[in-house]
Formats: sequence, structure tokens, C-alpha cells
Amino acid sequence: MNARCGDRYRAFSAGTESGILNPYAVRAMAEIGIDTGKPPRQGSR
Repeated sequence: MNARCGDRYRAFSAGTESGILNPYAVRAMAEIGIDTGKPPRQGSR
């Protein structure tokens, strides 16, 4: 994303270790249909 749209966006990695989710991010994802309560699918690299 940074390579293609670095003049308009700045992308960051979400990380690979589990941790505490920002409640505002959880609410925003829920509004667009993303369920943060489900474990991630295996093999989705």
C-alpha cells in the first residue's frame, strides 16, 4: 500500500501476535460486517 499510494495513505502492519483490540476499531469493523470474535482461518497468508 505504501509503495502504490504512499502519497495518500500510510499503511502499518497489524502484527502477528494477539493482543487487546481497540474498542473503536472493533465497533467500526462490526459496522461493515467483520466479526472480530471468530478465530482467524488457518492458511490465509
